[in-house]
Amino acid sequence: MKWTMHCRPGRLDKILYVPLPPPEGRGAILQALTRKTPLAVDVDVGAVGASPHCHGFSGADLAALVREACICALKVCTCPQAM
Repeated sequence: MKWTMHCRPGRLDKILYVPLPPPEGRGAILQALTRKTPLAVDVDVGAVGASPHCHGFSGADLAALVREACICALKVCTCPQAM
């Protein structure tokens, strides 16, 4: 349904393929996404991006990962017995 909506006349002139980022690109994306986020000193976002667990992640997936990690950290800090 979404695909047909975006391909209707007048929406987009061209269809662009944007490949998934390589491991070092994922690390750079995570670095940019977390630049204003307080992190523990032992967190290596480059290693997280290069991890096989992040294989196939797009920039949007990495942004969602950072948001979810922030939410989990807030839950642990505010309510330690919940985790």
